[in-house]
Amino acid sequence: MSTGAALRAYLAASSRPAPPAPPPTRPPAELVGRPVPPRPVVPELAPLPEEVVVHRRLKSAFIDFDALIASLRVDRLTGYVRAQARDFEGILLFARGERGLSCFRGETVVTGPRAGELVRRRALEDDVLLDVVRVRSITAGMLPRLFTGPARHIGFTRFLHVGELIGSLVDERTDAVVMVSGRLDTGVVVVRGGRVDSAWTRLHPRPLTSLQVVLAAAPEPTARVEIFTASGDG
Repeated sequence: MSTGAALRAYLAASSRPAPPAPPPTRPPAELVGRPVPPRPVVPELAPLPEEVVVHRRLKSAFIDFDALIASLRVDRLTGYVRAQARDFEGILLFARGERGLSCFRGETVVTGPRAGELVRRRALEDDVLLDVVRVRSITAGMLPRLFTGPARHIGFTRFLHVGELIGSLVDERTDAVVMVSGRLDTGVVVVRGGRVDSAWTRLHPRPLTSLQVVLAAAPEPTARVEIFTASGDG
């Protein structure tokens, strides 16, 4: 191409209108409203021992709950009824057939007479599983402390020797319940009369006199240790 032809082509190209510029992008619209805070985590109820299981996993759809409670009163049950579903857990404690403490865990934890009514109302629905468990009088007398205290929050297992702590309670003949709450399991130890009376965990509810199952949860550095004593104890 000659110099003149190249010049004419350049002038023709430069005289064409420029393509339209793309429309400006708008910044993303801001979210309207306040941020929703995360729902608080509701603590689980303390694990209970399964000494003698009278009924396991009765389906509430086929059970008259009020009739069941009446029959346990006649049978003078010492133990507890546990009601469970996907969104709740309820505990009714019994001593020689008389209703004792009640606990309900749903969107929050409720303890006392209102909890008993909440458990009953929920157990009348058809998606609840019911356990009836008989326990010894010594165990039954200690269980309410897990739900009402008073509790001494000792700390975390990374700062404590749990075995030595329980040993000191035995030496001092302190009647107490020790709970070790780990991420994977929660263990309970009943100390009474200068000895370890029983020990169990949520994953191993059959009570033993050995601390092995409870101490298995203790190595977790974030496991929480609490002592529940009678109101007159130190």
